[in-house]
Amino acid sequence: TKTALAVYGDDAINRPDWKALRGNGKGTNFSLLYGGGPNAVVRSVKVSREEGQRIKRRFDDTYKVLAEWWEDTKKFARQHMFVRTSFGRKYPLPDINSEDRMLRSAAERNAVNAPIQGENADMVKISMGAIYRDVKNRGWLDKVFMIITIHDELVFEIDNDILDQAIDMIVHQMTRN
Repeated sequence: TKTALAVYGDDAINRPDWKALRGNGKGTNFSLLYGGGPNAVVRSVKVSREEGQRIKRRFDDTYKVLAEWWEDTKKFARQHMFVRTSFGRKYPLPDINSEDRMLRSAAERNAVNAPIQGENADMVKISMGAIYRDVKNRGWLDKVFMIITIHDELVFEIDNDILDQAIDMIVHQMTRN
């Protein structure tokens, strides 16, 4: 909603096509948040190149700190040819200074995307370790089974007799600071 209002104006919420405009705001978020540019907006929201550029400018004006972080992150990547998560894990970017525009653009998108996705992966791994330790300390190794991870989700098989306790513990471990 905030992005749609930023892009289309505060009165857009009163327009008959507000639902579509809000959908465009969502599409804009997904296009830009992980390092895409105006062309990503064009493809996602199905607008002209000029409109994609306008939307990108409005997005950057609205989310100034994010836009600054993107630029700082790309600058760091160009200097060091990698980015890292706040936990210190490095993501190499050998094409960040490439003469080939396509390779360079992909590396720039990855420079922004990798710390975000990598940070999420780091946190899931930390949660997995904490959950395992808690399960072991409670003597539940034969009652709680971590089956699979899917992005930022963990899937478990849990015995019914401890289901509520296990869910509370898992939620706590995955949401603690």
